Amino acid sequence: MSSTSHNTFVKICALLDSFDWHYERNDEKEFVRYKMESDDLPVEIFITINENNNVLRLLSFFPFKVPEDKRVEMALAICHINSTYINGYFDFDVKTGEITFRMNNFVGDGELGAGALRYMMRIANSMIDDLNDKLFALSKGYITLDQFTEQVS
Repeated sequence: MSSTSHNTFVKICALLDSFDWHYERNDEKEFVRYKMESDDLPVEIFITINENNNVLRLLSFFPFKVPEDKRVEMALAICHINSTYINGYFDFDVKTGEITFRMNNFVGDGELGAGALRYMMRIANSMIDDLNDKLFALSKGYITLDQFTEQVS
């Protein structure tokens, strides 16, 4: 990893320590993982740095796969979410049925403030907690796409 990316990784860990945040640190691959308290589904969030462009990424891989017969509806639901929310995005792999939350922030020369990291974590935690149960319900057929879009607006 580049020295700038490494310095950003070290800074992220120092900031998480200053927040008194509980997380797991992988020094070899330079990422951190934390478990988010959620009202329903278990959630893990990974913080990584892309060394090619020094972009900080928050990623969360949802703990369920969408059945094949619900994937078109899910793709439409993900499009609806991504056009509704300003920050943070959901990616959906139609072939595998996997949903990933993603949020990026360019950190340039490694400067990352506590406020920026806190903001990203709060947005990620809020969006995932608000939407994971709705996405799960849609994937299981407990709610329709119309009901989903009414709930997410």
